Amino acid sequence: MPRLIDLSMEVFQGMMTYPNVAKPVIVEMESYRDMARSVGTDKYGIDEITNHCMIVTGDHIGTHIDSWGHVKPDAPRAEGIPIEYCYGDGVVLDLTFRGPGDEITVPDIERAEQALAPYEIKPRDIVLLRTDAAKQRLDKAQVEDGPESAKASKWKKRLAGLQDERNQALARMEELSRIGLKPAPAEAPTKS
Repeated sequence: MPRLIDLSMEVFQGMMTYPNVAKPVIVEMESYRDMARSVGTDKYGIDEITNHCMIVTGDHIGTHIDSWGHVKPDAPRAEGIPIEYCYGDGVVLDLTFRGPGDEITVPDIERAEQALAPYEIKPRDIVLLRTDAAKQRLDKAQVEDGPESAKASKWKKRLAGLQDERNQALARMEELSRIGLKPAPAEAPTKS
């Protein structure tokens, strides 16, 4: 029987974001008590019901899908992604053997793929590259203030990332419709 796996990350005020991406803003417009008063339930002894919040967020917050329009101005944005690309069979390539600041190489991807045996990645599989970088999303060192260039540099030193030859490894899987790697750079990280 198919199993659904929820990949969503909680969105909250102060959460870690990629450098230069604005954090979400969550403003309570009406408290539980305010809402009870505004709809009149307080007159019947029900002093709290629901609250009402306004949430402002960017398109790179938490779990999200990057479209081709993210990197190619004339390509479709998220609304152009067919819904059938948002679910399906999936595999996880475990790359946790690479550490912060390491480059993920073609042999690394092949090693992770071999570990799936006897399963073979097929066209239209959703391939997730597991680096465990998301475990650092609450790390205070990642959320501190400072110049964006310094934050970006620190970010890249903390994550494993794909090196430029990544396309060679993924090209043989040309029928893939979805590849996931978050939160991590899609270029070689810097190691110091």
